[in-house]
Amino acid sequence: VVAELEPGSPAEEKLKPLDAVGRWLVTAVDGRPVPTPAAFAAATAGKDGVRLTLFDPARPDQPLEVTLP
Repeated sequence: VVAELEPGSPAEEKLKPLDAVGRWLVTAVDGRPVPTPAAFAAATAGKDGVRLTLFDPARPDQPLEVTLP
């Protein structure tokens, strides 16, 4: 779950308008599933940019992809 956004970050810029905090689930990083927070941390470690696949339980048929620098 997107639990918080760092103020002034690219993530805040792209995800805040989506009302992402507490609502969206990160299901994949660069197309690879991340079923746990540890898997997310491992998938993003040391990367300057990632493509996140997000899932909104209220809209299960509309996953969203967001690329962050």
